[in-house]
Amino acid sequence: MALDRIIDQNKADNSDALFSVVNILKTKAPTGFEDSAFGFEGEKSTNIMDVIGFVKNEVPGGSSIIDIAHTISPAADPVEIVKGKLVGSPTIKAFIDALAPANSESELGGDALGAMVGHLKRIPLTEPVISTFVSTFVVDSAGNAGPIKPVTDLLHEISLGGHLLKGTVPAGTTFSSEEVDGRTGEDSLDKVVQLFNHATGTDGAIIPGIFPKMLGDDAMAIAGIAHDVLPAYTTFNGLLDTDTGIIGSMIPAGGLGDLGGLGGLGGLGDLTDVLDLGGANPLDSLLGGLDLLGGLTGSSASAEASAESSNGGILAILDLGNGGLAGGLGGALDLGL
Repeated sequence: MALDRIIDQNKADNSDALFSVVNILKTKAPTGFEDSAFGFEGEKSTNIMDVIGFVKNEVPGGSSIIDIAHTISPAADPVEIVKGKLVGSPTIKAFIDALAPANSESELGGDALGAMVGHLKRIPLTEPVISTFVSTFVVDSAGNAGPIKPVTDLLHEISLGGHLLKGTVPAGTTFSSEEVDGRTGEDSLDKVVQLFNHATGTDGAIIPGIFPKMLGDDAMAIAGIAHDVLPAYTTFNGLLDTDTGIIGSMIPAGGLGDLGGLGGLGGLGDLTDVLDLGGANPLDSLLGGLDLLGGLTGSSASAEASAESSNGGILAILDLGNGGLAGGLGGALDLGL
């Protein structure tokens, strides 16, 4: 009895679950492409209807196989119920719609495999390996096809998401990174770096001024790829933009180092003031200012320490008395004995 309900001999092809699935697949990528660089003999298509047509017409017994598949397929109701649930979610619907052939080239289109190979070839460590593999198995320097070129052609054809991997989803689309040709525009990573510079008050001195340059060519290449592949510029901009972003606009112009007055400590100024040890060489200045041996053996703090303590740097914070750090400690420990 249950088997009869599943098979349902009276249903038509256009009312069974198999037909419903096929009807969905023919509107999605890559199973919906009719104009394709790759396809069956006589067809340049990956459309599921063309695949079924190929099976019916070219495969011995193919028509009978398709008929049997429709016969044993359940009624369409389960598929339609699931489809309705999915489409009922705005988020899932947006993603499903983006997979339609008409949209996939702009939203998720391009060649993800090619983009990945391109990224790996930009890293000095992996470039020789990738280049050797391609020239040996795919296409040599003379343009001759290698043994696996038919396979890679198919993989290139159906590997969507190339725009996301390359970072060139057209500006304004759902997954846009806003990058433009020649890197003359901002992308998502640019917004992250801008917020870091803004919050620390470093104004680009650390990123990209020091990092990743000091880490070498591999790090530079990886940083370039990171710029390419981070999508959703609109979201990053809305959160991190230092003028209008939800997070970025809450950080003062001087950055998080601009702590202002802190009670007894007085105004520390910005982060650079807190870390200002004075002098051209911070280490020399620190060692000179903390001449504890002289101060604790009966002599007053060095003149250098006194001079440094007046510059608003860390020694001014540690100045416990007129005699500087050593004098202040001496006074504090003077128990009248």
